[in-house]
Amino acid sequence: RAMGRATSSFERLELLPRGRRWEALPPMGARRCCLGVAVCAGQIYVLGGDAGGNRSQAAAERFDPIARRWEPLPNVPVARSRAPAVAVALALPAVS
Repeated sequence: RAMGRATSSFERLELLPRGRRWEALPPMGARRCCLGVAVCAGQIYVLGGDAGGNRSQAAAERFDPIARRWEPLPNVPVARSRAPAVAVALALPAVS
């Protein structure tokens, strides 16, 4: 995929004792690139991103690896892309 092209695909690297492999996850609800990603309490969170054409978005989603599905979350207060995300004490501060 070309850098900067919005997509809804998502992959994760499994680090298992018997080996490592990439696994394709179900597609996210929103197409995006340049998004913030963090893991908190065993779930993957994606925040903001670029919808294509330098259009920042406020969409947020959470992936539950047990249910194997994405859940929409409340939008972040300010649309942003290329912003880091990190989990801190069960919170996800969004920085830009």
